Amino acid sequence: MLIHNVYFWFKEGVSEAEKSDFEQGIRDLAAAVPQVQQARVGRPAATPAREVVDHSFGRSLFFWFNNVEDHNAYQAHPAHELFVQKFQHLWARVQVMDSQLGGGG
Repeated sequence: MLIHNVYFWFKEGVSEAEKSDFEQGIRDLAAAVPQVQQARVGRPAATPAREVVDHSFGRSLFFWFNNVEDHNAYQAHPAHELFVQKFQHLWARVQVMDSQLGGGG
């Protein structure tokens, strides 16, 4: 299993309505790509501030894939291209941190 973790920092002046549209765009993207097994939209958690915690991002997405091949198919999917074209003007920064899940123990 592979989890595609993406963090987005919004540009100054992005409205709450634009952020809501962005969240819906993530949900629409997940629904359009059959390789996405599970999807979630995140916001910074209200956890205590610590040196190792970064609460500075605006939204995050987490997509689960069965394998790297499914992830790669998602990257090339027209819905992914459309999502980027539609929303990239909102981002000041994007950080991807993909995780390959292993067995227990």
